[in-house]
Amino acid sequence: MKKHVSLSLILVFLSGCVSSQIKPPVPTSDKSRKIVVVPMEYPPLEVLNPSFKNNTPWNVSATMTWVPNQAIHTAGRVGVMFCGIFMLIDMSEAARRSAKIGGSIDDILYSKEAWVPTIIISQEAAEQITKEGKDTVILDRKIREIPGITKRERTLLGENWMAPIRSWYNQEISPFDYKVYKEGGVDAILEVGMSNYSLLTNQLLMQVMEKIVDPAGGRVLGRTRNYDLTTIADMDKLFDNDGKNFKELFAATANKLMIEDLRYLGLLAESR
Repeated sequence: MKKHVSLSLILVFLSGCVSSQIKPPVPTSDKSRKIVVVPMEYPPLEVLNPSFKNNTPWNVSATMTWVPNQAIHTAGRVGVMFCGIFMLIDMSEAARRSAKIGGSIDDILYSKEAWVPTIIISQEAAEQITKEGKDTVILDRKIREIPGITKRERTLLGENWMAPIRSWYNQEISPFDYKVYKEGGVDAILEVGMSNYSLLTNQLLMQVMEKIVDPAGGRVLGRTRNYDLTTIADMDKLFDNDGKNFKELFAATANKLMIEDLRYLGLLAESR
């Protein structure tokens, strides 16, 4: 892992009573199954001390939609939808005046224009497992809301997001009712989530979490998480072409972490 970000920020990102990984039983990993992949609620992209020249891309605030009032933590810090990406950034008063005004953070998170990172990861996970050739995979596009998230704006250290996400990861019984899937012949649920992800100066910090759940009673059969810190070659072009470069960087980083998760859970061969 690269050392270009302070140790304190890395510890904030990764720490906080996260339970150990659980390796699924061998029979669970080996037998052919019918699996449903479920995306979890996702946190906003947090932009901290970005190394953009000329304040790019915030000088294009007219193309942004921002959430007034409730998203402000300190002067200028607001929740914004930009290129379909929900993020938390520092915006000047002038930039906010020229930006479009949206509704609540929930409206932005679940709007048709939203680019949904956990669905992106879930789609790729379903494709990777299908390529393995032994499991039947169904992608459920309904996002499961993380229990306990009551504030979706920025708070100190982001614990309003991170604490509930850790709690979800730590739980050994899923809070969601999957019995209807069991009745439909589904053998396992793969829950796909992520802890907060951040742009730190010129690096992308991300953590992907995955859990295998028995749909009959919700028991967690396996869980794992992986993280990475990726250096961005050209920050000034990161959000060009409707955010294409950022979305490709996200997909490449997330897919690498997701594949490591799937290998640990026995859903992909170690050689993949």
